[in-house]
Amino acid sequence: MRLDAFENRFRNFIEEIVLPADTTGVTFYSYRNLGRGVTRGADLEAIVRLGRLRVEGGVGRLRAFDPRSGLALLNRPPATARVGVSGTLWGGLAGTVNAVWTARTPVSRSETGVDGYRDDFVRVNARLTQTLVRRGFGAVQLQIGANNLLDARPQLWPGFTGRQLY
Repeated sequence: MRLDAFENRFRNFIEEIVLPADTTGVTFYSYRNLGRGVTRGADLEAIVRLGRLRVEGGVGRLRAFDPRSGLALLNRPPATARVGVSGTLWGGLAGTVNAVWTARTPVSRSETGVDGYRDDFVRVNARLTQTLVRRGFGAVQLQIGANNLLDARPQLWPGFTGRQLY
């Protein structure tokens, strides 16, 4: 098990903001200078070996705010969690499956407080790895996998959030 706690203080802090939607339906982003910011939180992680399996998980809590107004910093999720299982299957074939949850996250604010949020997001990732050649300190491997296997597509998440195969 491992527990990490942290606090960071920023000056000349720049945050990303979501601009009002236009008629094309495309989400646009810009930047705003906040001057100051504070992030503080804790992460707890644990790893357990069960025979040929490795089970790991973790949770994180974050408070990110402007110390002058007390308002939340944007695009900083207040909580995250993950769980994963990996192990050797047979003949050099290994597999990994993990799930990652990111909490509802503030993305816009008015003078009185946060007024827009990005939905929480659960992603399931899976990978199979076959070792083809192992020599000395190196190996040649073939991998196949998927990120966001269940194709979750929450509103206002930046970038492409759909299923990605590799």
